[in-house]
Amino acid sequence: MTDIPYLLPPNAVFRTPAPDPNNPKAGDWVQQWDHAAALHTFDAVIIGAPFSRSSLSHSGAFLTPSAIRRVLLDFSTYYSDYDVNLQEMSVCDIGDIAMNILSAEQSHSHIEQAINSVADLAKFIVTLGGDHSITRPVLSALSQHFGGPLGLVQFDAHHDVRTLENGPNNGTPIRGAIERGALRGEYIAQIGIHGCSNSKIYNDWARSQGIGVYTMSEVRRKGIMECAGQAYRQAAQSPHGVYVTVDMDVLERAAAPGCPASSPGGLSPWEMFDALFWLGQQPNIIGIDVVEVDPQKDVADMTVKATCLALLSFFAGKVAAKQ
Repeated sequence: MTDIPYLLPPNAVFRTPAPDPNNPKAGDWVQQWDHAAALHTFDAVIIGAPFSRSSLSHSGAFLTPSAIRRVLLDFSTYYSDYDVNLQEMSVCDIGDIAMNILSAEQSHSHIEQAINSVADLAKFIVTLGGDHSITRPVLSALSQHFGGPLGLVQFDAHHDVRTLENGPNNGTPIRGAIERGALRGEYIAQIGIHGCSNSKIYNDWARSQGIGVYTMSEVRRKGIMECAGQAYRQAAQSPHGVYVTVDMDVLERAAAPGCPASSPGGLSPWEMFDALFWLGQQPNIIGIDVVEVDPQKDVADMTVKATCLALLSFFAGKVAAKQ
């Protein structure tokens, strides 16, 4: 049995009660880890980081890993838009990282230690947040594993470069990762930065670090694929690999009611899906996370469903790259 620190089994396992062999579901396709199978035999490993205590506003994002597992049963494994069969790759869900509900610092330490361990065992890690604070310890662990500062493609309405005087929160992960040496500004590109969602001070700091900033107006002018390509090329300057973080509040408010910080004028879901499908085909992507969804505030699972399709779009890209 492989010992991964602070790892717990999923708090619930969801399966189709009467599966149709001619229409397999994505939730059934994701395998549950039996602690015997070698993780490197899977194309990707999913792990939950159910932490949102450090959110700047009250958040139930700690519930999202379980919500994603449940809602994946709503989707098939055939991605018609890209003519891709997801069953051509193997994905294993190994459970959730145990959190210390009284301490963000301790919870982040648990995440970093667990991801460090999994990185030694798995080819590719998908982390389910949680609020965006979980990205900093994930990046710290992976930068140690891959030997230096990573590149980052960030889908987000916000820069997330607030100062850390009051400890880590969901507004600090990018600055925190830079200060820890897990990122360098010139290797970071942010897509979808919204108007009236950031301060001038933090905008100026991000740009002073060399971060590539693609505002929503720039995405509208250039198109999502041009922006995604430029963002990836900037991030790929890192010789240690590129990480993708998807803050779902980058989406148009009408498509993401379960993201308290989403606002009008964000990305459409299809723009995100196309960009993630393309990124999934790139050879040096070393990990991805999805964050900032609060299932308690969602409407008819709209935001959780968009999150599931974001992940499935990225997986579809990985399958297309193999083909």
